[in-house]
Amino acid sequence: MGFQPTVASGQREVDTSLFENTAATQEAPNNTTDPENVSDIRHQNPYRVSELSDISGLERRLEIQLALYLTESTAQLTREEYAQASRILGPTFDNTLDKYVSVARHNQNSDVNETASSFRETRDTQREFASAVTEYQETYDTYVTAKTGGDEGRARLIARDLATLEQRVNETSSDLLSDYDGLSNSSIANVTVPTANVENVTTVIAERQQSINLTSSRRRR
Repeated sequence: MGFQPTVASGQREVDTSLFENTAATQEAPNNTTDPENVSDIRHQNPYRVSELSDISGLERRLEIQLALYLTESTAQLTREEYAQASRILGPTFDNTLDKYVSVARHNQNSDVNETASSFRETRDTQREFASAVTEYQETYDTYVTAKTGGDEGRARLIARDLATLEQRVNETSSDLLSDYDGLSNSSIANVTVPTANVENVTTVIAERQQSINLTSSRRRR
């Protein structure tokens, strides 16, 4: 049984309507001012800053973009696109976070450190979750190969490894859901979709492991 993404398959970015329903958040993240082209705002000429339009809006769009990266990464996990799920949380995410911090500090946002910390913690835990899921799935594929090839002894050994790996998935899933809860309190992100994706992935792995455990138990009888 494959994962069922909450975000529609093939969708490159999550609709910004997933976030608070304000005029600013309904704008696409890269409209008006492209965050990728913004250097450290604190060092901009004041007249140049005024040309960047609404700095508060830019801060909001960067925050939305960070949340979109997290959401899309979980969606890629549901599609079993593990490399892409990890890649989304790589340098592009980090650069966007750095720009968000610069803009928010220029905007004298007193919550910038807390918000940035929440995004970092969620990113780090999600990387760990993605790694755990990837390792489980790769090991599961090896298990299936052994089973279909009639190598029951090897399959039993791999099943034990899978039980350990499932525990790691469960632990990192729990940590990640906790981080998303914190992120929802410290940012404008609506975490409904990514948490649903994480729960979906965790449930599918639990069901796979339960089936493996039942098979192993029957063979021991």
